[in-house]
Amino acid sequence: MPHGAGKEYVVTIPGYEGVELWRLIAGPAATSQDFASNQSLEKIRRWSETAGWAESVIDYRGISAFDRFDRAVATARKVSAILRRKRMPPRWTNVARFEVSGHEGEAVARTGRRGHVTVWAEPDALVSRVAEVRSIPLEEAVE
Repeated sequence: MPHGAGKEYVVTIPGYEGVELWRLIAGPAATSQDFASNQSLEKIRRWSETAGWAESVIDYRGISAFDRFDRAVATARKVSAILRRKRMPPRWTNVARFEVSGHEGEAVARTGRRGHVTVWAEPDALVSRVAEVRSIPLEEAVE
């Protein structure tokens, strides 16, 4: 059964003014690979036999992003804490602010927890619209 089975998502194509989003990335500069889906990176779909779920095609073909900087940072910190316990380095060190534009044929859906979205778009188009990259701040307050 796909992870999130039974949930309904509304897919939207943003207007010409675009939608500003935040994407977790691993380095100080955004690359096309940072905006590539698991499918385009030819990764195997994730699944958990013990938990009884599989990565949905929605997730596999899209990329994760957030509607606010602080929500992206909270996710990065949560994942980093888990990795730290396993003596592994952080997965992400920065957050890229970018725009999704309807006139490019891109689509967005609110998926998962509050503030999380899935984006379907060409990686080169998204990276060309990165407006800024911020370091993930220390555990102090986030704007």
